[in-house]
Amino acid sequence: MVIKDFEKLTRFWLENYIEFPSLKQLEIEQCPQFKAFLLTNISTDLEDIPPFFNEKVALPSLEELVISGMDNLKMMWNYQLSEHSFQKLKLMKIKNCDNLLTIFPSNICERFWQLESLTVTAGG
Repeated sequence: MVIKDFEKLTRFWLENYIEFPSLKQLEIEQCPQFKAFLLTNISTDLEDIPPFFNEKVALPSLEELVISGMDNLKMMWNYQLSEHSFQKLKLMKIKNCDNLLTIFPSNICERFWQLESLTVTAGG
């Protein structure tokens, strides 16, 4: 799945749960307003930073993830993930996400045991 060049897109889904059981590749590029894949409540509180992926997003077969040019992205994952999601992830590239503060917290690192390549680059 490729989501590219949507300047005003803030989220992909606005429901309680979304699952793509067979999705192997996900690329999201040049969507500077994108905040979260699934956003359940829209908050204006600056202290409440939503993770891009939360426990309501299930991607159990995902192997490749590319995120690029997302200026509003601050946190990829928090401590909660959907069961079996991201366990098959092998390649992750994050490019030009200048406000990104956290990729994943240490308590979920074991979820990414098949990760072979992690590339994080800043804009130039």
